[in-house]
Amino acid sequence: MSESSLSLEKETHYKKTLISLATWNFFVDDCRDSESWDDEFERSGFKGSRQITAIENDYWLYADVRNLFVFRTAVTTCSTRVLWSSFSPDGSRLATCTSNGYINIWNVNTGQTEQSFKTNQEKSILACWWSEKFLFVFNFWDSIASLWKYPVDVHLKILFSQSQQVSLRHLVDEFVSLSVVVDFSEGYLRYQCGETKPAKVLDVNRVREPRMVTLPGIKPMMNITVSPGASFLFGAAKLMFYIWKRSAMETIVYDVFLFINQVQ
Repeated sequence: MSESSLSLEKETHYKKTLISLATWNFFVDDCRDSESWDDEFERSGFKGSRQITAIENDYWLYADVRNLFVFRTAVTTCSTRVLWSSFSPDGSRLATCTSNGYINIWNVNTGQTEQSFKTNQEKSILACWWSEKFLFVFNFWDSIASLWKYPVDVHLKILFSQSQQVSLRHLVDEFVSLSVVVDFSEGYLRYQCGETKPAKVLDVNRVREPRMVTLPGIKPMMNITVSPGASFLFGAAKLMFYIWKRSAMETIVYDVFLFINQVQ
């Protein structure tokens, strides 16, 4: 046996990433074809030798009539981004929505993950909001919007197995032009609809079904901020400012409380 090459390469075996530490070529001076060597290799009792065999400590061995490979399992990592986060009402827990489709619940005091749940919604727009009784999760994928709410028990444990999907069928047209979710707090989901259409606000607090909030005079690219308790909404775009006050008659309707236009 002569050592003819030492290489570094990657192979895949049962979802493990293997890095070859060394490669030797057998019988490099022999002129017989590979089929002849295959026959002789089988007659020599090396049946099944074409499989990768575990040695120990994450080392693996592969051999055929011409090559011998020694592999070591490499730890593979993938980058995961936090798309959204929301604190529990008492501030002791933090819910995060990540780019791999997981909802993670963190204990703020210990810094440890207490719960982790897979939503099967990778590569989508995810946003969450933690109310007194539910964790709301909004998802937007392939132009389809969906809203889920997960009950929260007295110990701030999310009951993922008791999830409830909230119907948005009556609002399908409202999400056609959604470009980016801006905020999700106080039960109000705010999102932009490009540069030519005004932002929209969805109220998920309603018992029966979510409804769109009416904001008179709202302009395209206007940023919307919700006050604690959502009694007031503030909108700003360049030199134009609005403050809307929630109507006493209808909670999804806001009246203009103050308007300032400094555009010359």
